[in-house]
Amino acid sequence: LLLLNAFHHAHDIILMKGRLEAGIEYHINEVKRKDDDDDNGEGYMWSHCGSTTLLGGALCKGGGDNDDGTYHFICASVGNSKAYRIDREGKILHITKNFENHFFDIRDCGGRIGPHARGGLPDLRNLALYHTPCEQGDIIMLLTPAVHDNFDPEIGGCSVYEAILKIHPGDGERQGGENQIPRVKSNTEAELYKDARWQDLESPFSYFLRDSFTRKRMAEVIAGATSLEDITNKLLDHCTSVTHAMKFFMENNRARRVPDDYRLYPVMMGHSSCLLFRV
Repeated sequence: LLLLNAFHHAHDIILMKGRLEAGIEYHINEVKRKDDDDDNGEGYMWSHCGSTTLLGGALCKGGGDNDDGTYHFICASVGNSKAYRIDREGKILHITKNFENHFFDIRDCGGRIGPHARGGLPDLRNLALYHTPCEQGDIIMLLTPAVHDNFDPEIGGCSVYEAILKIHPGDGERQGGENQIPRVKSNTEAELYKDARWQDLESPFSYFLRDSFTRKRMAEVIAGATSLEDITNKLLDHCTSVTHAMKFFMENNRARRVPDDYRLYPVMMGHSSCLLFRV
């Protein structure tokens, strides 16, 4: 409840800022509001507001008579930022995994706070709460999409077939129901996907494959890093490296659009933020 109240408060702050800026500009420039569908000029006010995805949480220590020293990380998310846990054995676990709330569309973040709908309402399509038990020494990672998406197989230029070959049988965690996700048990079965396209995959399998590949690739990139600073630097160095081709194209072809080809330009450009802490 505290997390959801915090999200509500953040949304209200965005609206308050929009109202203030719109009011100042209205009085200084004597701007005439021309929104025929909005008697109160709300359309004008909301145009001065931004919107944002949001991921936030709290780490709590177990208590009571059965306290075994376990910690619990509880978070809320709207949009497409993601949370991961690195356990003491170095395995990366996805905290914000949710097949029903999964969005994979670089043009659609899935949800946001700020005035998105009529009346200044937020877009809460994929607002959800998540929980994971933690042990002392575990690491929690909160990543914006311009970080975690640069580990995604499709954005990284991998075909479905190549991604399947990288995910060995048994890798990854089940997402959704036990019978929802076909498991590729051999290279022979993988051959069935040799000509498959990402857009042709059923959602549960696509989600499972993307998530398993992403976590495996992250583990490879941060291998050997022990401090939070080293892990953060390795994640961001990876993003800097994979975005080089697109940045070079944009710098030298300012009047052209970047070709829609992840093989040539395997990258997700955007605001790259990592927040890590150790339990």
